Amino acid sequence: MKMSLFLALVSFTILSCKEESVQPIVDGEYAGKFYYGSMFAGTQEAAANVRIEKGRYTSAGNSNHIPAGGSGKVGRVDDNILLFSDENAWTANFDWNLILDGKYSFEVKGDSLFLDKEFDGNGGFNPPVLRYRLKRLK
Repeated sequence: MKMSLFLALVSFTILSCKEESVQPIVDGEYAGKFYYGSMFAGTQEAAANVRIEKGRYTSAGNSNHIPAGGSGKVGRVDDNILLFSDENAWTANFDWNLILDGKYSFEVKGDSLFLDKEFDGNGGFNPPVLRYRLKRLK
């Protein structure tokens, strides 16, 4: 009796475990455009480069911090959400929303990667627009 209860418990545990993929399906080197703006300030556009490989990412920043860049860990949170966890120390002379960090919805179409910032309600009344439109280089 104890053995069958134990086997039932083990089987239930194994079947109920959801496999979480920490590796995004988007590994590669990308270049394209970053869009930043708000309803009041309009939208700015700048060149962007992002490399994603084996759960890590790097993004080159521009001198005006649009985008600021970033590097660290990246993992898949959901079917269409990536979590970028920046590991850098930053100065306070620019908007830290411009760092590639936090949750981004993503979509892959052919050799293109689309990233849109998810603000989880903390963007306030007028959350900024943060978008990457990238093409795979390698």
